[in-house]
Amino acid sequence: MRRLWLFLLSLVLVISIGFVTSSCGKKIKVTNVPAGVPEQRVVNWFAAVGALEDATSVTDAAKTAVIQLNKTVGPDGTPILPDGSAYAGILTSIGKAFQLEGEAARFLKTVPKTWDESTQKQLLSWIDPILAELQNINTLGVTGIKNPQSLQRINGFITQIRTSIQLIRGLITIVTSHELKLPFYPVAVLPRGEVIYRVA
Repeated sequence: MRRLWLFLLSLVLVISIGFVTSSCGKKIKVTNVPAGVPEQRVVNWFAAVGALEDATSVTDAAKTAVIQLNKTVGPDGTPILPDGSAYAGILTSIGKAFQLEGEAARFLKTVPKTWDESTQKQLLSWIDPILAELQNINTLGVTGIKNPQSLQRINGFITQIRTSIQLIRGLITIVTSHELKLPFYPVAVLPRGEVIYRVA
């Protein structure tokens, strides 16, 4: 009985580790890191570039799927996503997100392997607006897409994009002004790069 219990526990651990590995993607290992540059910064840069590539690809697929819904007639004889404010709004938000993702990707390529405060601040000017556009798509989809399966498919695209963008957002360790409501001063930097602040 004890052996069976240990076997089952080991099996659960193996499955859990496999799930974490597949969910987090491939581990990034870099070589030839510039002198004086922490390896983690270079890893973060590569991770952000990869996440933006994924987001751009899925956003393009989402645009194609939305246009197809407008051309597909449902059982009631009307398009699943008919012409109107919802259709126009979804396409507009997808277009804005695609444009912002492209601008962010092009910017990162101008600062190869650089993940300093300046790079992170610049990325925020694209990342947060992308997340806002994704939220707008979700809201409009609920009101505009009649077919539940079609809505689920579009939401699936949006979830994939949001996951990629939030991965980048999670790599940004700087504290922005809107996150600090009181005067704060840094007092320590932890090994992973987090900064501890105290209120003045």
